[in-house]
Amino acid sequence: SGCNPIITDDFDGSIPELCTGGTITINFTVTDLCETITFDAVFTLIPPASVSNDEPADLTVESCDFADQTEVDNAFNNWLNDINNQINIQGGCNPVKSTEFDGNFPQLCTGGIVTINFTITDLCGTSNFDAAFTLNPPTALSNSEPSDQSVDACNFADQSEVDNAFNTWYTDVITQANVQGGCNPVITDDFDGSIPQLCAGGTVTINFTETDQCETMTFDAEFTLKEPQALSNTDPTYLTDNT
Repeated sequence: SGCNPIITDDFDGSIPELCTGGTITINFTVTDLCETITFDAVFTLIPPASVSNDEPADLTVESCDFADQTEVDNAFNNWLNDINNQINIQGGCNPVKSTEFDGNFPQLCTGGIVTINFTITDLCGTSNFDAAFTLNPPTALSNSEPSDQSVDACNFADQSEVDNAFNTWYTDVITQANVQGGCNPVITDDFDGSIPQLCAGGTVTINFTETDQCETMTFDAEFTLKEPQALSNTDPTYLTDNT
């Protein structure tokens, strides 16, 4: 209607941005020879909610709590699955999560830290966070070198005393070794039960082995019984009286 009405508007060319949204109101004016009327229209772009996530928990464990590498691998995989559940991504426009993990697990005997880097991406942004799995390695095995012992057979009354002296020394050797470190190390030896005999003497060398999940160390100790010297005598001189 009207007489050749003309429509104008005040749109300045600004369009709402995808990630910030906003409202554009355009005011229109219709004018002809006799009158002017106005109206408006509104375009609203609702922005996406910000992407959010929960920070997953780091985990620190001890090598000595595991029997072998398989148990370490299982613990790591359980943790990895758990942190993926903990992340709880919300908001954004169909956010996609990616993970940077090279597949290398910490090793039982050397330990180490594996850091998993996560990236969450949607139409409007990217966020990064990480989680760390730490395996503390065992301390190195160590021991003190026990003392050898050398005794004289003549200091004993009988074989029973020799046996007692040997057994006391043998027990003391284990104490002197003072094995430390490792993961519950076990000490074994090759002693076959043979103890030096009072009158023959001899040396018994015992080889000890200490072993744990990651290391093996060896040491030895010697018990020497010095045999008595052989008895000897000088024949007496016979005397003949010719009187």
